[in-house]
Amino acid sequence: MKWLNAPRPWILLASVSVNLFLVGLIVAAIASGPHGPGWHKGRIPPPARHMIRALGEEARPAVAKVMSVQEDTFRAAGKAHRVANNVYRAALVAEPFDRQRLTDALAALRQTRTEMRQLMDNALVAIVAELGPDARKKLAKMQRRGRPKRDREQRRD
Repeated sequence: MKWLNAPRPWILLASVSVNLFLVGLIVAAIASGPHGPGWHKGRIPPPARHMIRALGEEARPAVAKVMSVQEDTFRAAGKAHRVANNVYRAALVAEPFDRQRLTDALAALRQTRTEMRQLMDNALVAIVAELGPDARKKLAKMQRRGRPKRDREQRRD
């Protein structure tokens, strides 16, 4: 049984190699994966992707053009909405409860939601203006039917 106690450098070498390989995979995934900074740059937002899927790839240039022009505006509106949402949550759990603070927070949240809806409506009008009559008919049919079933199933939270 002397061989059980003998040093085995190849076992240590194999163990270290596997560990280094796994650490390398993790570092690579973090550095270049979808969670890295700027991973969303150039990606079309989900509602616009839904529109492209319904209208076909020929609508992609029009959608991408409008969305890239309004990207900063959408980003600022989203940030304002998140801030308003945080103020609302803080007002909701504040002790002592302040009725006016919650009312004001809800009004601000409603205002940011209205502004975001207006931006989305303006983007839709700009996209539709770029499309041809056949694509507009497809869009009208899509709006009548609602989201495809696969989108409704994915949205269950």
